[in-house]
Amino acid sequence: MHKDNGQVYVYTFFLMVASVYILVGALLGTGCISKRDIPSDFQGVVPINGPTINHVVKPGETLWRIARNYGVPMEKIAWINGIEDPTKIIAGEKLIIPGVVNKTGSPDVSLKDYVPFTGSELQWPLKGEISNSFDANPFHRHDGIDIPAPKGTPIRAAAPGKVVYSGDQFSGYGKMIIIEHNDELSTIYAHCDVLLVYEDDIVTAGHIIAKVGDTGRATGTHLHFEVRKNNQAVDPSDFLTR
Repeated sequence: MHKDNGQVYVYTFFLMVASVYILVGALLGTGCISKRDIPSDFQGVVPINGPTINHVVKPGETLWRIARNYGVPMEKIAWINGIEDPTKIIAGEKLIIPGVVNKTGSPDVSLKDYVPFTGSELQWPLKGEISNSFDANPFHRHDGIDIPAPKGTPIRAAAPGKVVYSGDQFSGYGKMIIIEHNDELSTIYAHCDVLLVYEDDIVTAGHIIAKVGDTGRATGTHLHFEVRKNNQAVDPSDFLTR
């Protein structure tokens, strides 16, 4: 009996803590509270340095572009908005932007310091057979293709562009790289073992950017490769050279 009561108390405690974090994030977004209103115990968790504003996602916007425009790390925006997959945001969605550096949210000119990709075909990031194809069916959706390879096999950029994310902060993807090729097209390379490029790096087609691994939710060593057009997942096989 005592053991059951203890389990109930622990469960209730964690529910209360989770509720406080959600409430703090919501109040920050509405401007009802400021940093001085939050106990010091929470200030290491809630990203509140600088003003907090709301942003309505425009058609074609990506989370990494929004983050860059406001001068806020993408991981912070994802955390406070409960976003597990940074590649999936919806036009019209309202986001809380914490710790804003650039209040206007105007485009970052650094995104223009590379020549946008204008081609219609992408190079294979990794040579091999596809073990899991793209599938848009909502019941068993798969937003990219999987290419098995031994751990440590080089992964190459499918086209020239700029690295807009390099890290492992998003559930499922493991160590991941996102490259923006132009205003419409971007590619994603997930489950990597080692990342060899960093945010703001300019890469050419064929540039070695990472090595194959099995980080995140992966069965065996392989590359999970996605192509996003206007922030929507499309079949990579339609773009890869034959």
